[in-house]
Amino acid sequence: IKINKSITRVVSSAMKITIFFGVYCSALIYGVYGFQTLPRKYSFLNSALKIRSPAQRIVVSASRTEEVVIPQNFRLPVLFLGTGLFFEQLPILKYTLGPLTLALALLFFVQSFRIRFVCDDKAFSLKESKLWTRSDELGDTGQNIVVGGDNSWTYSSFVNYETFPKGWIDLPQGPILIYFKETQTDKTKWSEGPGQSANSPDALAKGAIPGQVHFFPALCDAKALISEWEKRGAKKISST
Repeated sequence: IKINKSITRVVSSAMKITIFFGVYCSALIYGVYGFQTLPRKYSFLNSALKIRSPAQRIVVSASRTEEVVIPQNFRLPVLFLGTGLFFEQLPILKYTLGPLTLALALLFFVQSFRIRFVCDDKAFSLKESKLWTRSDELGDTGQNIVVGGDNSWTYSSFVNYETFPKGWIDLPQGPILIYFKETQTDKTKWSEGPGQSANSPDALAKGAIPGQVHFFPALCDAKALISEWEKRGAKKISST
């Protein structure tokens, strides 16, 4: 019986290690090659899962020339999945950070398929992919859960944007968070949540501009999104 238990433990550990290295190898491949779609022989899955590559430009009307749909990026959920599996091998973390990290990985995977980051001539928007239908149309994501209002912000209202950690946008794994600050939201909401510190007297004295703060996980191609913001005149505070 003891031998059987030992064998079971060895097999279980070997399976976990195999899964762990498989996930991290996948993360490395995504990081080095920047895959946004599956290989050609699995192209039917690209269509079924609505994986877009590269940024897709859709002409919508004469007044609003086009919408640019930023391609999805699965590096972040894969990274969190690998990290969570690693934590699951450690005695204490397997009951604390392990489950939390794996839960975030699952959330990020779901949101990567569900949410689309869209830039048109006037505004940046968050839209919802109709994953379980054959339609390529993007739907409304509803009201912003933090401050209310539509999840759409004009570029003229931007006062700053950045990726975090700074400098990771040029690294294989990419950034974890994308941030922007805008003045379109009602001023009464600006000091809610992280806006309290971002609009504090100390922050303003250091050069910050008042506005509503937004953070979201980097579930899209961060470089492509920042490039669209730059081309469309979104303002950014110089770091120099």
